[in-house]
Amino acid sequence: MNITQLCKRYGLEHYGNLEDAWDAFGPSGIVLMQLWHAPNQRLREHPLPGAHLRVLCFERAQHERSGADAYQGRVWSLAAVENGAKAYAAMSVPPSRQRGAGAWAKYANLERVFPVLALEREPDGDVFAVLGLPVPASELGAPSLSRRGRPSLAAVAGATAGAARRAVSPGGRASTPSAH
Repeated sequence: MNITQLCKRYGLEHYGNLEDAWDAFGPSGIVLMQLWHAPNQRLREHPLPGAHLRVLCFERAQHERSGADAYQGRVWSLAAVENGAKAYAAMSVPPSRQRGAGAWAKYANLERVFPVLALEREPDGDVFAVLGLPVPASELGAPSLSRRGRPSLAAVAGATAGAARRAVSPGGRASTPSAH
């Protein structure tokens, strides 16, 4: 199964075109982010119960280099999670000189997803997702024939407006627990 088939199965709709889409949204407000596995993401100690991985999900410098349009779907995802949306991450290996960006699909295990437990904002503007242990992809919801799902602009505008409200976690990072 590829990411497009996974999204179709659970009624999730990619933001933007399929080549640049990194996130998908479901009709119930669920968010699916596509993220990269990397060294040192495993958490040994974290104040959030069930925290398993800490994964970079928004790099401010890259966002500024690429422009706002390139990351609009991720901005929507972050705003939705910060406002209580249930979110999951599908994980794969990062691209390298030997593997291009298309390698994400080749190495992704789409039979499982990781619940997003919280977001942590660093002082430099980077955002990390704190993920729980993987769960079956069926946690994304009941199989659906529908392709609707991206939140309305009004819903996103409301979510984005409230994104500034965050609780501070130990270590000085801004952290927003997810609805899990």
